[in-house]
Amino acid sequence: MAKPRIKLKTVARHPAARAAISEEKAERVLSLFGTALGMSVDEIKRDPLAARARLLALEAEHRQAKENIAAAWAPALNMTTEQIAAMPPDEIRRRIAEHGAAAAVNKFRGNVMEAIQACRTTGQMRFVNKAVDRLAAGMPMDRVADYIFDLAAAESDGHSINNAHSPEGGHRAGIDYQKIYDRQNRKEGGVA
Repeated sequence: MAKPRIKLKTVARHPAARAAISEEKAERVLSLFGTALGMSVDEIKRDPLAARARLLALEAEHRQAKENIAAAWAPALNMTTEQIAAMPPDEIRRRIAEHGAAAAVNKFRGNVMEAIQACRTTGQMRFVNKAVDRLAAGMPMDRVADYIFDLAAAESDGHSINNAHSPEGGHRAGIDYQKIYDRQNRKEGGVA
């Protein structure tokens, strides 16, 4: 004789089965609740008011943390603190990540422009690739600029004249190049 098959729906309708399932669910919920509160199931059962107080304290901490995040990021995200506070946490994280990535790109772009300007100033545009490689490797911009100026100084023979940067005056007719060469070739005693 085959065993009779009992359907789960039929069992779940029986009052004793329903009570057992509800009790099991309640225990699971209490266990999860206790984990979140840092309390055991027995402690929650013994003192539900302490569990409720702990829950209210955690909710207040969460609300305060969200308000702090909203106040810190509102200007950067061009939003009000109320708008940020009304957003779900995942949306806040996504927007902050997007803003952080955009800020990093803008900072890198600014550093590249500074490196290009340093190369223009030295007249050595061939160092742009080296400068960008250094920036991408994480070298700070002030060190990259020093690196460019050092490379340009090492490449120079010391006798090329860029009259736009000379004390004798920029781009104008009648610059005394001999005076510039004399100034560059001075010796210790003042005699050339």
